[in-house]
Amino acid sequence: MKQILTLFVMLLVSGCFTVPVPVPVQRDLVLGNEASPQKALVIGNGDYDFRSLRNTANDAVDIADELAGMNFHVIRKLDLNRKEMQTAIHEFVALLEKTPVEGRTAVFFFAGHGTHVENENFLIPVNNNVIKRSQQLQYAAVNVKTEIVEKMETANENGVNLIVLDACRNNPFPTIEMGLDRGFAPVRVSKTGAKQPDKQQTKAVKGTLITYAADIGETTLDVSEVQDRNSVYTGHLLKVIKDAKKRTLVKLSSMFVEVQRLVNLETGQEPWLTAELSDEICMGSNITGIKQCK
Repeated sequence: MKQILTLFVMLLVSGCFTVPVPVPVQRDLVLGNEASPQKALVIGNGDYDFRSLRNTANDAVDIADELAGMNFHVIRKLDLNRKEMQTAIHEFVALLEKTPVEGRTAVFFFAGHGTHVENENFLIPVNNNVIKRSQQLQYAAVNVKTEIVEKMETANENGVNLIVLDACRNNPFPTIEMGLDRGFAPVRVSKTGAKQPDKQQTKAVKGTLITYAADIGETTLDVSEVQDRNSVYTGHLLKVIKDAKKRTLVKLSSMFVEVQRLVNLETGQEPWLTAELSDEICMGSNITGIKQCK
């Protein structure tokens, strides 16, 4: 018996038995086709000073990988403070402005904490311990409407903007409630018919689609009962994307309705969705990325 134990210890020391070490995930990574007119900024915040989130890094990694596989040029970033978030958004908007209009599609995906105060929605950076009062959100968090939606619509006025916020989680601050409202408030998107397009652009689809992981004023779950890698919303979104890629052509609006249905079946909640698009856009096995339905 002693000889067996001695041999076992020698094998362990010599490295014959190894314990898998998790590969660290890069905080900043560029994926996909940089020449593609389809651009995406994917942010996953989970390593918060207060109330960290388990699955947001996985959500961001998996969404970024799916988009890269669809010929998107993807910028993926994890665990950003406010300055880093603002810099990432600013650089993304500048990238959109330099991208040719033909086929231009912009995707912004965020997984992390989010909240709203007086109908203003905010994405929360990882250094959330500095936020002690709701009044501080204006200069300590990222305003969804003024810093993301409006800037993307301006930079990509004649293209498609998709904004996916898996961020309606519970109160992400150490102080009690702070006068915060639950979940997110609705965001108005620009009307696609407000301006007459140039003749060369009359066939281009343009507009904005925004979706939240939960309905207005509701919170969502970071952990799914069906699988433990992704949040409830992102897990179902990934499934719907994978299924759509196997089919010839699927309308994007139908895909997000299917995500709503699946989330509702699992949790009883219904993700919020709003869209102002000049025409239907699709994805599927016979097209690259996201394009106008034909």
